[in-house]
Amino acid sequence: MATNTANGFTFVEVILSLLVFSTLLALLSPIFPMLHLENEYDELNVRQFFTFIETEVNISNEVIITSNLLVFSSPDGEAITFETYGNSIRRQVNGSGHELLINGVNAIHYTDMGRWFTCRIETEEGKHYEAAFSKS
Repeated sequence: MATNTANGFTFVEVILSLLVFSTLLALLSPIFPMLHLENEYDELNVRQFFTFIETEVNISNEVIITSNLLVFSSPDGEAITFETYGNSIRRQVNGSGHELLINGVNAIHYTDMGRWFTCRIETEEGKHYEAAFSKS
């Protein structure tokens, strides 16, 4: 009697493996767009900078705004400034100190709107961010 010793896949095995593969692909396809590894570092930096501004506004007595400079008068009588320093924004207290708040800034512009003001930032990567703050 002759026996068939050929190794290989049957047609049913191929169909079942294609079915499993296509089912997994269909279930996992919504996850693929979430896997992009875009650099979110700039956005996090800018959000943190906006939080610094909001904190200073909340504890200050007065806010003085020019196009590229913020000055906060603290309850202790200190003048806290946020100013451009190269491609960074730094914080100084009474004209001394050097605390870098955000790096990689191409341009920053503050606009006084009366009871509130806006801060517009352009990063070195060309992204634009804007936030509004209430002075009171």
